Formats: sequence, structure tokens, C-alpha cells
Amino acid sequence: MPEKFFAIIFPENFYDLLFAGYLAFKGKRVAVIGNKALLNSFAKFLLLNPYRSLLVCDHLGLSLKPEKNFYLPDFQIITSQQRLDFFYDRLRRDFALERELGEEGKNFSGFLDKLVELGRQIEEKLKTEDLFRKIFRSSWWEKFGFGSKVLSFYQSSLSNLVQNSGLKKELMELVLSGLRIFSPYFKESDSAFSSALLFRFLLSASQAEASTEDSELSILEIISANGRLIEEEPEAMMVDGKRIASLSFSLKKEISAEWFFISPRKSFELLIEKDKETRRAKELAGRFPRASLYLHSYFFKASSWPEPMAERALWIEPKRKEIKEWLLVSSPLSENLKELSVSYFRRGESKPLEDEEIFQVLKGLFPWLNQRLERKAEPVISHQYLKFAPSQLTHPELKTSFLNLLLLPSELAPFFGLSGIFKLAEVLAGEPSS
Repeated sequence: MPEKFFAIIFPENFYDLLFAGYLAFKGKRVAVIGNKALLNSFAKFLLLNPYRSLLVCDHLGLSLKPEKNFYLPDFQIITSQQRLDFFYDRLRRDFALERELGEEGKNFSGFLDKLVELGRQIEEKLKTEDLFRKIFRSSWWEKFGFGSKVLSFYQSSLSNLVQNSGLKKELMELVLSGLRIFSPYFKESDSAFSSALLFRFLLSASQAEASTEDSELSILEIISANGRLIEEEPEAMMVDGKRIASLSFSLKKEISAEWFFISPRKSFELLIEKDKETRRAKELAGRFPRASLYLHSYFFKASSWPEPMAERALWIEPKRKEIKEWLLVSSPLSENLKELSVSYFRRGESKPLEDEEIFQVLKGLFPWLNQRLERKAEPVISHQYLKFAPSQLTHPELKTSFLNLLLLPSELAPFFGLSGIFKLAEVLAGEPSS
């Protein structure tokens, strides 16, 4: 008999892992399929360290990671003219922004406060509105549809918010750069709804007392305590009528679940040959990425890292047509060596950049670099299948008649931030919002 789970998840980025961990925290038995080293690297796709975030740690019952240095910001946004420091609390953030931008920094900080407060209000609304209709109704729209009340709750565009705050256009670009780490489709005419939720996450870091012992649990430990991490690749996906029935592995092992969260390409690859010829399978095969997020990892001398630079920074290159935002995350490997992770979005069907292209980008930030960095690992790729369009909010549905096959929960992140991912897990688990 197959080993049974509530959900089987093939995570492609941190938000999928967060969803799996939250389901496990809610007492649901989940199976996560993926390499442990790869899964641990997902946090490097994020501008904010997720273990410094109240939104993440409170939901998972984890301890916040302590601040390493009172004067080191949680993240930075860097351009050729400016280096803006973003701290978890308002006093330090105000000081840093006013130091760099003068009087305009005070306006910018006030705008961010309003955006975060709007995000808090919307998050409360998500808890009370019946956004995800009862899960056992017949159609997917009724199962996971978003009500029109949400759209009418805050219809103003992001550009209207910026204009009403009297900010300069240059600062609008800084706001958009932080949002494009969630989706490259963000533009200033989009609704402020998603922008507020996402900035609420970006500015949700908080203090934590320093500890001599590293007692922090990880998401993988939460999953393993109430489910299983499977590092073996399955060989086939078995279909029973309109439902995915189970996954088979070598040595005749099988696992089954009520729900399968997986990318269209992966699900099509795993179907056995006769099932690939069905109309439902061909619909899966025809679903291609709208955008892809790439992560490159390199070795970097610690002495080459500028002292004022935070461990997480968004480097903006306005001259480039396709890729303007580059997320840089540095991690200490030893006293003299760091790992430098470089990630970026590309739209449509695309390939990762070559090392030489990455090197030329880094030279814009580190002009003293005289040779390419040593690659640590092959690029990691995460795909998005839903185009970001906040005026047409949809749910992560595959649009086939497989009844228990869904897109990965991370598809919700650009629409509803972490709040939507947590809400989906709660409804799926039959838990009321708290």
C-alpha cells in the first residue's frame, strides 16, 4: 500500500517550502520532494532574511534570528548614485534615509510607513473575508476564488499612492525594484493592494535577543517532524480517472496524497506514456513559464566585500533593458571566504546568463574586480506560470480537469504575499484564520 500524506509538494522556491512547513505546523502530514542542500538555498532568493521576519517566524513558531550588528541594515537598495539602508525599526530607517536623501528621505520613510500600515490592514481583511470559497464545492473558482470585495477594498494604483505622497519619480523606481524581486511584471499603474502586502513582509524584520546557543528550528525540521523530506526523484505519476493517485519510486515504493502541488512541466514529465496522450496531459505540456528566477553562487574573498554593504542588497542597473534588479546575498563560509549569491528575473522562455555576463554586472558594483569569480554550483532556476496582473486576481490553478493537481503555492506570492500562502494552507487544512 502507498504511504499516505495530506499533500505532496515539489517546492521551487522559499514560498513553497514555507507553505509546506505551515501545513506541517498545522498538523497535516506533508511530503516534500527535493534535495536538502537545494531547499536550504531558497532563502538566498529573498531580499529579507526570512528568519528575521516576524511574519514567517510567528506563523511557524520559530525563534527570530538575532541581529548580527546594530548598525548593519536588514537589506540595502543600491544604485550608481545611492546606497539606501533599510532597518527593521523606524528610527534607524528614518535616520539612514534622511542621511542619504535629506528632506526627501523623510517623505520616503513616511510613505513606507503608510504602505506597511496599509499592508497590515489588508492582511487583517484577508483573515476575515471569505476569499477562498468552501474547498469542497464543484469548480476551482468556487474552491479557491477571490471575492470582488477584496478588489474594492483598495483600488488605488501604486503610482497614485506615490504621487499623493509627493515623492520624486526616482523613488518610485526604488519602490518598484523591491517589488520586482517578487515578479518582473510589476509596474507603477498596478494596484497598491499587492505592493502593500509585499512591503509589509520586506519591513517585517524585528529584534531578537542574542543567544549563545543556536536553538533555531528550520522549516525542514518542522516538515520532517510531521511528514517526510524525500530526496529521491520519483519515477512516475499514477493517474486514477481525473485525479492524480500516487507517485512511484524505485524499489516499488509509492506515496499518495489528497493534494499534489507541482509545476506543469514536472507533472507532465512524471506521467506514464499512456497518460501523456490524454487531453488533460497535453494541457499540462502546453503551460510554459511566464518568468524565471535564476540564482548563481560564487566564492568571494571576504576582504573584497565593502564594509558598509549589508549581507543582502538589491543592486539596480537602470541602463540595462531587460534585467535591472540584481539581488546579492553574501554568506560567510570561513574567516576569509564568502559565498556570493546573485539572482535575477527574466521574462518568458529564457536561459541563465553566462558567468562572464554576471561578472560584467558585478563590476558595476565592485569596479576593482579583475577576474571572474569561481563558481560554487550550477545555477538554480525557479519558474512562475501566472503573469502578475493584480486587476485580474486568480488562484494557482492548472486549468486541467485533474481535480487534485495545483500549481505551486508560490504563485500566490506576487498577488497576496505571505498572507495568501498562509491563508491557502489554513483553508486547505480546514483551519479557521486566527
